[in-house]
Formats: sequence, structure tokens, C-alpha cells
Amino acid sequence: MSSRPVAASLALLAVAGLVSGKNVKGTFQLTAGDEHSGPEFEIAKFSFAVGDGKIKGTIRYDTNDMNWHTSPALYLFNDDQWDAYHKAPACMDKVEVAHTVVQIGSTSDEKAGGRRQRSTMNYGYKKLANSKDTTASVRMLPNNKVEWRFEWKINHAERTKGWFLIAADCALEQFNTKVAPMTYDITLLNPSNDQLPANEHWLPTMYILVIIVCCVHIGYCLNVVSTTVENSKRIHLIVKLFALAYGMQVLSLLMELMHLFIYSINGRGIWILDFASEITEGFCSLIISFVLICLACGWTLVDEEANSRNRMSVATILRDPKSMLRSGNWLGYILVLCLLGIISYTMLLLFWNKLSDEDFTKFHDIDTKHGTRLLQIRMGLFVFFAVSVTTTLWTQKQKSGSPVLRSFLFKLLSVGSLWFISFPLMVFIANMAAHYNRHRIVVTGVVVMQAFCLGSLSHQFLAESSTYARLSTAWESGILPGAGGLFTGSKLGAID
Repeated sequence: MSSRPVAASLALLAVAGLVSGKNVKGTFQLTAGDEHSGPEFEIAKFSFAVGDGKIKGTIRYDTNDMNWHTSPALYLFNDDQWDAYHKAPACMDKVEVAHTVVQIGSTSDEKAGGRRQRSTMNYGYKKLANSKDTTASVRMLPNNKVEWRFEWKINHAERTKGWFLIAADCALEQFNTKVAPMTYDITLLNPSNDQLPANEHWLPTMYILVIIVCCVHIGYCLNVVSTTVENSKRIHLIVKLFALAYGMQVLSLLMELMHLFIYSINGRGIWILDFASEITEGFCSLIISFVLICLACGWTLVDEEANSRNRMSVATILRDPKSMLRSGNWLGYILVLCLLGIISYTMLLLFWNKLSDEDFTKFHDIDTKHGTRLLQIRMGLFVFFAVSVTTTLWTQKQKSGSPVLRSFLFKLLSVGSLWFISFPLMVFIANMAAHYNRHRIVVTGVVVMQAFCLGSLSHQFLAESSTYARLSTAWESGILPGAGGLFTGSKLGAID
């Protein structure tokens, strides 16, 4: 086996430690606001690890639009005061809970001989940054433009904290006047110039390890499946769907890893890579959910002939998914439309959820109203899965069906439930943790648990010694391969 892939992975892991910084760019214009918002603009959020972090950048504006009755400044809040910030009724009340303040631009009018001074009263300026922690300079540009450069040391020794950088001009609540639009280019750096927020630390390492384990397992599975293709020239649909889902899961992790790698270079990453990672993971989740629900209804486990009198029931159609597209099967067409609706709505929710990544109230990927909708879809599918398994179990009990089948269905209920509830469970646990730990808890928990479920379920469909192999009608056709399974037992053949 060549050592190049392993060496490349280790090199990527090492480079993921190289640093550049989170970089944010844009333009804002502070206004007096209305009953819903005030003269504040949320620039960036960042998790600083213990030690000396740094915020540096430039802000440009036109001197013709400056008004000396105003007092624009950068305010830095930590997560201890973030709730108090949102609860405060007015700008002047909000900035009182700021950790540190740096005034933007010159504090006096040089053209007027310094006679015009900006006020440092009542706007949180009693927390002005220590001069030894802050350096700033003002440079005049052509066409009356001003460039203000600053560097701001952030030091704390207690714990990792989430920090929030805001521009505000509380004077606008007293003087409703026009102020200059400001263009900013700001970089936030962790100690040792670490490129990632503290809530992303070790995630690249976790991604690489999971990718390596998944690729080794996929290689093993492909070797097993290739034998089946040579012998029967066919592969069952259930294997194709799991192969597609497994491939999407690995592709999702690869794209997210590449996004973080590029983030380490330019401080922003590539948004489309990050979004594509979530889309492929979403497709993977829906495919596995569909397979689990079909299995719960008896797909490849219960003979179709035993249900010939219920051809138009949802459970009977899901027992043979290909029947959804048969001519004249109007209920099957409705199910197809429902599936397409769920897929489309999920993709839209993922897109809308992704647009709010920089929202200051979002502390993990699902921490929005659109994320809540995604969790509701997941829980709805879980309920459908659980009801389907329970119904199949009840039916088999009424028919005095195989005890082995009932035992397998209980095991399917356990593994399938773990798959469905892994996401909501990790979100529930994360919401009880500190803000700066929530993202890592959700991502790590979901990736590891779903990778485990994928591996466990794929073994069931590839293992000649598995309980599924003893029960499945598909095994009798010779189109499912054999390997070593999660649940073992001697092969008994298909059930009646």
C-alpha cells in the first residue's frame, strides 16, 4: 500500500495548524435606528483561547461626512455580558457592559487646531483600552479619505471565551444626524496567531481521523461487493443506496476539511465549499432515513405476497420502493412527490440556515429558527420510523412470525433510533454547555455517531453471518455480498 495518501493527510493536518486569522470585510453606516434597533453594527464574533489574542485592521471613511457631535467606536464584549447587551434598552446602556472600547479615528479636529474634541463621557469610554494594549494611527488619503489603522491586544487568563466586536455611535441617540459610511477590513487572531476560532480547535484533526477510518472501511466493503458483482452481475438497491450515502458522508467531511484549510490561508475559507459540505451531509442523512423507514416497513424482510391484499397501503409500497414508480400507482406518485418536497424543503432550510452563520446569536450550526425546522423534520422522520417498526412487529406477532425477525426489528429500532436522535441529542447537550463549546460538541458528536451508525448498518447488508442475512429475502437471490457482521448467527435463509 502506498504511503502517499497517509503522508498527504498528515501534511494537511500539520498545515491546518498554520495560521492567518479570521478576516471580515464590509461597509457599515451607523444611524439613530428605530424601536427595533439602535446605532450599533455587529462586525464579528470570535472565540479567543487563553493567552494574548489580537484584533487588527483598518477603517476608512470620508472626512466630509464626519460630524463632531458623534462618537463612533469599536466595542468588545465577552460572552459573560452578551445576554446583558441584548437586554439593555438603549445604546448607552448596552455599551456600559462592554469589556473594552477603542475610539475610531481622530478624537480631535486637527484642522481646527485641536479645539473640537469628541466627548468621552457616557458612551462606555470609561473602559477605553489601555494604551499599552492598543496602537492606532490615522493617515490621510486622496479625496478627503481617512484611513484609521489599529491593533488591539486581547488578553485573558481564565478560560476560552467568546468575544463580540461591535461598532456603535451612541451619540446618535441624542443627535440624529448623518455620519460617514465606514469600510472595514479586520482580522482576529488567537494566541500564536492561530487562524481558527477556539470553538473550531481540533475539528480538522477529528475530520481527518474519521475520513481515514471511513475510507479504510469503504475499501474493505468495495472489495466484498466486487466479488458479488463478478458472481451475480447485480447489486441490490439497498447496497447502492448505502454506498451513495457513505460516499456523500466522506465527501462532506472532505469539503469541510478543505474549507478549514483554506480558512487558515485567507481567514475566510470558501463559503460554497462549506455550504456544499452541509448539502451533501443533508442528502446522506435523507438517504439513510429513507432506507431505515423502508426496512422498518419490512423491505427485503417480509415477502410481498403476504401483503397482496394491501397493495395501496403506504407500508406495502415502502416495502418495495421501486413500486412507487410503477404505472398506475397513484399512491406511489404521491409518496414520490412527498419525498421530493421533503428534499427540497430541507435544502432550502440548509441554505437559509447557512446565510445566518455570522448571526451573533448563533453558537452552533443549528442554532437558528431554520435549524429548528431541520431538527423537527429529523424528529418527524424518527416518529414515522418508530411507528413503522412497531407496526411491523405487531403484524409479525399477530401472524406468529419468526422470533428471529422480531429480534432483528428490535435491534433495527435501537440502531435506527440512534441515527435519528443523534442530531437532536447533541444539540440538546450543546445548549446546556458554554457558548464557545457548543459548535464542537454538535459537530464532533454528530459526525462520530453517524459514522458509527453508517458502519454498523453497512455491515448488516454485507455480512453473510449477520442477522439480516439470515432473514433477508434478497439474500436468496444472491445479490447481497457476504463479509463479517455486527450481529452474528448461522444463516437460516429467508423467512416465510
